Amino acid sequence: MTARINTLYTKQYQPFIKWVGGKRGLLEQILPLFPKKFNNYYEPFIGGGAVFFELYSKELLKNKKIVLSDINSELINTYNIIKTNPYELITNLENYKAQHNKEFYYKIRELDRKEDYKNLSNLEKATRFIYLNKTCFNGLYRVNKKGYFNTPIGSYKNPNIADRDVILSASEALQNATIKQQSFKEILKEVEKDDLVYFDPPYYPLNDTSNFTSYNSNCFLEDEQIKLFNVFEQLSNKGVKVILSNSDTDFIKKLYKNYDINIVNANRFINSKSSGRGKIKEVLVRNYFIKHIEDKEMYDFNDLKNTLQDSIFTWDYFVDFEKVKINVKTIEKELNILNYLIGKENIEQEFINLITEYPQVRKALPLLIAVRKDKLANTPIVTNINDLMPENKQYIFYEDLNENIQKELLIFFRNSGIRDILLNKYIKNLVDYCFGVEVGFDTNARKNRTGSIMEDIVSKFLDEFCNKNNNFVYIEQATQKRAKEHFNYDIEIDKNSRRFDFALFNKDRKKLYLIEVNYYSSGGSKLKATAGEYQYLNDFLKSQGIDFIWITDGKGWLTALNSLEETFNHNDYVINLNMLKNGILNEICK
Repeated sequence: MTARINTLYTKQYQPFIKWVGGKRGLLEQILPLFPKKFNNYYEPFIGGGAVFFELYSKELLKNKKIVLSDINSELINTYNIIKTNPYELITNLENYKAQHNKEFYYKIRELDRKEDYKNLSNLEKATRFIYLNKTCFNGLYRVNKKGYFNTPIGSYKNPNIADRDVILSASEALQNATIKQQSFKEILKEVEKDDLVYFDPPYYPLNDTSNFTSYNSNCFLEDEQIKLFNVFEQLSNKGVKVILSNSDTDFIKKLYKNYDINIVNANRFINSKSSGRGKIKEVLVRNYFIKHIEDKEMYDFNDLKNTLQDSIFTWDYFVDFEKVKINVKTIEKELNILNYLIGKENIEQEFINLITEYPQVRKALPLLIAVRKDKLANTPIVTNINDLMPENKQYIFYEDLNENIQKELLIFFRNSGIRDILLNKYIKNLVDYCFGVEVGFDTNARKNRTGSIMEDIVSKFLDEFCNKNNNFVYIEQATQKRAKEHFNYDIEIDKNSRRFDFALFNKDRKKLYLIEVNYYSSGGSKLKATAGEYQYLNDFLKSQGIDFIWITDGKGWLTALNSLEETFNHNDYVINLNMLKNGILNEICK
């Protein structure tokens, strides 16, 4: 049975109940780690359903089979009522809201202790379930050993008991879902290769006081966690894509040590003491990206930090003389013509005569004051101090010569200081002079050359690696198009301008590694921004089954060690040149 849902409501695809361990506040962290491609979707611990509703809202479940399940019969009954009978449910909840007080709460809570509770309709049970969830302490669904709900009333002034928009939106999202009350083990009977299963079980407790695993009358401690792990492994062997959330504990991390474990930051609100609430870490485990380096102790953060390079600069870092020669060559003829003015007595008239006879020499004039054409276009000039009216004067060097431009050029000639320099023979040869200007310009390009030198160094290591491993090839400046052309590999990109320094490809395994390299000799805000961006990039690529390798170096990182360490711990591969030199690519790509 399905419900007929009208469209007169604000669509809010989000959980209709509060749930301990709900993922709504973690969606931005965990959804990038989900695969982009999968067949059908299964969520055996549906709980509040935050992940399901978010996937639905982003249309990632379109035309897919959806199976939502849980062992909690009260929860599953409520999901089914939301799906099939949302309007009567809203009416009942509004009635409960009108009667809500402490006495009414405990009266409703006591119903499951009475013999005739089993005679309540599914609609009445669902109404009770949502009412208690919205009004109990922190939305904590907890039952005792007899299966009776025993959470005390919460201290809410105006609880949102009957949220019409949320319930109707949820009902719409559930229309194509199959909802079952069953154990997580049952999905082994129906999932197939390339389906996606998301496990969000009751978490293994961080300590004795955090054990809120009794959301049914059975606890979910070590034995159940191990059973869940066995299901995780069986699904993996079938080629199913599996994701699991759990607590950041040694027990869980040891259990799933051979799988990809990601740390996410969460807020904990359920604790009897306020001091026990706040930021905690959780793990997100995936089977469709398995680490190649299982023991990351082989290169810890201290190895990275303590072997940062003092310098990668070679003598050709300082000036690119080839570039200087080319730039001067383009205006050498014009400069030689302008040499005629050096030492001339009637230099202003000679200047006008010269530019009239050879108007093309004007294009060389900006370089005499060490300014590029594009800079000149963006720098309005004040020629009259009295009115302070800046004007764009680029046109005087490039437009057809006329009397007005001649006057403007003479003002330039005087006020820029070029007239006096040439008149007094402070310059012997304008070609030599401009060669020096171009050298000065080129020193500003050193920052760009740092990146080029780093890329040259890494390319030598990649050459060596590919020569020793014939099944590997690489390309430089890898774009989406070039990866397709060279490797027949489709990459999803987050922006059209995305270009990676290198792409390394295993021809046998059809495995792609994308590499970014950089070097920082000094500090600055860019270091922190780069580290943050590469965490996102790592997750974005991993969701496509692509490994991201960040090769970075330089003592500039000593000013931003926290940012570097955070990304080192988050990403799979953050290495420096020393690690590259010591053969770490063999470990990463084995």
